[in-house]
Amino acid sequence: MLGALAELFLPPTAGYRARLEVCADVLAPVRLDAAQQVLAFTERVRDLSETDLGELFADTFGPASAQDPALGDLFYRLRLVEPDIQAGYAWRVVLPALDRCLGRFEAERNPFVHLVRAAYCLLLPLFA
Repeated sequence: MLGALAELFLPPTAGYRARLEVCADVLAPVRLDAAQQVLAFTERVRDLSETDLGELFADTFGPASAQDPALGDLFYRLRLVEPDIQAGYAWRVVLPALDRCLGRFEAERNPFVHLVRAAYCLLLPLFA
């Protein structure tokens, strides 16, 4: 699940929209709330051309936002760590990065806010 979501935080390439659908399909049986956020993102970017979507990604995660590590990279690292330390890594590294993005994306009305919310839906159960 984390891998499917992580791919959505990487620069869009050919097949990005198909990966959105795959991610929603993978998440739906396990975390419907996360799948709904991916679908909300899909709807928000539906009318963007591939070029415009790439530009939105670059504006959102490009050098101006370099204070945070790439979210896709953080998710891949989270997926690779041992299950018994995943929660600690998520708590110390991933959630603070998501927190910084969430406020900014909400203020900017950036569609990527939905992917950040999907990430919360997946990560918060680690602490339950």
